[in-house]
Amino acid sequence: MSPEPGVPLLPLPFLLCALAGPDDIAGFHRGPAPGWVAPVAVDVDLPAPEGPARESVQYLLVDDQVRLGESPIQRYSHGAWRLVTQPSLDEMSRLEIDFDPSYSEVVLHTLRVWRDRTWSDRLDDAWVTTIQQETSLWQEMFNGVRTLVLVMPDVRVGDVVEYAYTIRGFNPVFAGHFMDALEMGWSVPAGRRQVRLRWPEGIPLSTRAHGDLPDPVLHRDGAESEATWDLASLPALPGAFDLPPGVDAWPWLQVSDYTSWEDVVRWATPLYAVDTDPAIHALAERVCTGDSPEARARSCVAWVQDEVRYFGVEMGPGSHAPDAPEVVASRRYGDCKDKSLLLVALLAEVGVEAWPALVNTEIQRGITDWFPSPMAFDHVVVQAVVNGTPYWMDPTLTQQGGDLSGLWIPPFGKALPIRDGAVDLVDVPLPARPDGQSSQTETWSVAERDGAVRVTVQTTAEGHRADETRAWLADISEDEIGRQGAERYGRPGRAATPDDSIQVADDRGRNVVRITQSYRVEDAWNPDTGEGTATLDLPDPPVFAVLPLPTERERVLPFALPRGATEVDTVRIAGGARRAVRNVDFHEDNDWFRFDATTTATSAATEITYALRVKSDRVAAADLASYVDAVEAVRSLAGYRLTRTNGSRFAWKGEERKTFLGFLAGLGVGALIPASLLGVAALWVAVRRGRVRVEEGEPDLSEPPQNPE
Repeated sequence: MSPEPGVPLLPLPFLLCALAGPDDIAGFHRGPAPGWVAPVAVDVDLPAPEGPARESVQYLLVDDQVRLGESPIQRYSHGAWRLVTQPSLDEMSRLEIDFDPSYSEVVLHTLRVWRDRTWSDRLDDAWVTTIQQETSLWQEMFNGVRTLVLVMPDVRVGDVVEYAYTIRGFNPVFAGHFMDALEMGWSVPAGRRQVRLRWPEGIPLSTRAHGDLPDPVLHRDGAESEATWDLASLPALPGAFDLPPGVDAWPWLQVSDYTSWEDVVRWATPLYAVDTDPAIHALAERVCTGDSPEARARSCVAWVQDEVRYFGVEMGPGSHAPDAPEVVASRRYGDCKDKSLLLVALLAEVGVEAWPALVNTEIQRGITDWFPSPMAFDHVVVQAVVNGTPYWMDPTLTQQGGDLSGLWIPPFGKALPIRDGAVDLVDVPLPARPDGQSSQTETWSVAERDGAVRVTVQTTAEGHRADETRAWLADISEDEIGRQGAERYGRPGRAATPDDSIQVADDRGRNVVRITQSYRVEDAWNPDTGEGTATLDLPDPPVFAVLPLPTERERVLPFALPRGATEVDTVRIAGGARRAVRNVDFHEDNDWFRFDATTTATSAATEITYALRVKSDRVAAADLASYVDAVEAVRSLAGYRLTRTNGSRFAWKGEERKTFLGFLAGLGVGALIPASLLGVAALWVAVRRGRVRVEEGEPDLSEPPQNPE
């Protein structure tokens, strides 16, 4: 759901632009509103907001009306807003309408301005064009959606802008079915919100409110039924973007004419039919190799993941209908549905029963609260049965290691299998350790007589973290790794340089990657403080960046956590005749995470080990203050300073060093991959360029890292 009501406003400049006169634009013309529309007046006398905290735009009306039963399906949109401040002129003096010209057209009814108690038409004088922005291209998807842009002349602060248009047509891939999602609340207030649905007998239209919404007013007019929601004085609702799966920031209304999940399966089954093709048979013989069904299935998965790049052409019916497997294999690209169907076809050639399954990457298990609809899904994966054992596979992932049983899949929670006999959603099992584990050991050898310090970093990634590490290794340059390492271990006036070659051991069968690097830090110690001592501040281990910290202690919505994240980091201080290091013995175990910090001392070194396991994917709003206290207690352990006494060059003591970690919280879950590998970053090279020696086979795990139970 978008944070603001009305027509989406899209950034300019744009990717592609086609300049034309209004009469020359395909898919657009002018005309009166359809006769079935119920007119709604704009309340131009609604008081304008005042004061320094006022919104720059005041939404007076957001009105959507839909009529089914006639061909094509028609959706009427009508709205009005008041321009309150000067900055609002930049975006709100133009109207932008998205449509797909392959199956729909826009009929524009009204574009006018209220000023000095009079309406003035702007439709005749508006500059009109269409643009094709491809806002999903950064996700490797091309959808063909166009945006009709109308730029109005002579619009001023204080004006009210009113628009009305109808989009005629609906994606033919749905074979006459209808579904929609209608926003019913935003981060800004709205004077009035109306939704009106009209449908004939024989269409089993259903609606479901997500959030606090009243029941509709129902009406029957001959052979047609009508449902209306008419809300006034909608307040601004606080939004949040750090929400766990299935939690909506703003209320919305779901509309669907599917009566069951079995209906959705029936709709999707012909789209995912697999026909025998000689090219697929030959491909399977070449790439799906192995001495067992499991091995052959695993090699099929690896080929589709790593040899068929992700790119989707999702224009018109292509938004939901996959291309034929032989086409996808030949061109070597496809989106999730293309790659999934190709994998199903290859598995069938080696005698493995498999089928596509529809999932939702954002809502995940929350789709159980939805009415049945293809709109409930945004991704396709594969389920297969090999020797009686079910396995889940995501062919859009790359660089995965491990056997079939160890293949990581996101925590979708629920899926809809597209196969004969499927009638309902099924569970997608969650791995015991969903995100795998990352561990890092930094050894600081501080006994150098010339004031230099040697840092040896060993990072071990297992499970999904190994997948991420492997993908990262394939896409980073040696120079970039050196830059990141210099930033982590150096400072102005303190140069950090690689002291040895980088070693990467990748056991793809066990899905374990171990990376070792070494740095020499010149002039590592901070200058003498005048008290006969010098200090060395150690960088914080990645574990302290895993737990996100909200900016507030009170909120109305739950707070998202990276459930399953497991990080074990060790700081090892070695060298010198004597060490007096602060002892750390801390344990926090709550509903959200477990964190342990312990100190171990030997004659050779002192080690401080930090172990974290995130147990939940959310913090309830009522528990947020307690969670913040727990995280702040953990972060109080961050920051470690070594102090050297000049009278005894090799005597140190550990001191707490106050650090600022707030900026790390803003990085969120997406920062976990590079954060956990910061110690590795400086050692990095692009393996594919042959700049790093990679030892194939099993890494030495004779000293496994401690794992929080």
